[in-house]
Amino acid sequence: MWRTRVWLASLSLFIGLTASLLSGAAIAGAGRVPAKGIAPSPCIGPRNSDADLDAIINEVFVSKPRELLTQKIISQEFFDGIRDAQYEICDDRVLDVVTYRRKPPLVVFDSFFMTLLGGESQSLVLGQYLAQDHPKLGTLELHTALMRYVLAQNLNKATPSIQFPQLVQQLVGEPTDVQKYLNVPKANGEIENFVLTSFYFVIFHEFCHVHNGDPDRRLQIAKMSSAAAQEAALVQLEENADACAMDIMNRDEAQYKFSPISFICAFMVTSTQAVLEKVLPPQRGSATHPAPQERLDKAYQTSIAYIQAQPDGARYKASIDGVYQHFADLLPK
Repeated sequence: MWRTRVWLASLSLFIGLTASLLSGAAIAGAGRVPAKGIAPSPCIGPRNSDADLDAIINEVFVSKPRELLTQKIISQEFFDGIRDAQYEICDDRVLDVVTYRRKPPLVVFDSFFMTLLGGESQSLVLGQYLAQDHPKLGTLELHTALMRYVLAQNLNKATPSIQFPQLVQQLVGEPTDVQKYLNVPKANGEIENFVLTSFYFVIFHEFCHVHNGDPDRRLQIAKMSSAAAQEAALVQLEENADACAMDIMNRDEAQYKFSPISFICAFMVTSTQAVLEKVLPPQRGSATHPAPQERLDKAYQTSIAYIQAQPDGARYKASIDGVYQHFADLLPK
């Protein structure tokens, strides 16, 4: 799925910066460049100026559609609908991504949300390696610990800051050298793949909203007199965008060796949005992602239908079942 790695250094730097989310600081890269500078800016707070985060988003947002068009993964009509789209990265801490109804369309990324996805990717991979060395730990416990801390910190700003290695040490119960896992090329490659695939899903989910004309549809939905009808219509928009993005990613992956990572990342993104929205108080500038369990269930059904047609379908189903249950358990009851 990711065969050109010209931005690998930026991704490695970004992965190393995920601890900044836990410490409550804004992302700061080694090389800072001016932000996109779209006027008028949609940012509530300052524009993000981290060159590393911008390089990764730009690779998926700008370069990936061109690649997919060349490979006939997306149609010319789809490409033409999103080719002029712009993006902005804000340090708003709304922990979300929003597409604005503008011409050209504007997608606004919250730097803290994108960094959280990087931290989750890191925790999901490192959790597997930690479990090998510490059998008492489940492979997904580090991810659970990360999500619990992020929620606690955002609910109570007085929560003490903690670095990622400290989180690992608290979970394991003894001093642990996190760097030794990050120095393993295989582990680093897996983290990179998770980060990029989660960004891929997020960005193409928004592209699908643009292609489907959803910003205009939301205006019509807002005029509905029935709250239940509004909810159902909004759910359908989200499910359609999820399915659209997953379909593009699957057709991309099918060119190479199929794996269920696109589904795992879809679960990670949708469940993260659902948990944040259900637990944290609403903030100006954040979007609404209704019916989280229904949305997650739909993504699961789409995943299983696709996986069953693959040669290793049974093995992949077991992985998807486990990950689906984990993310479903994270949703507030």
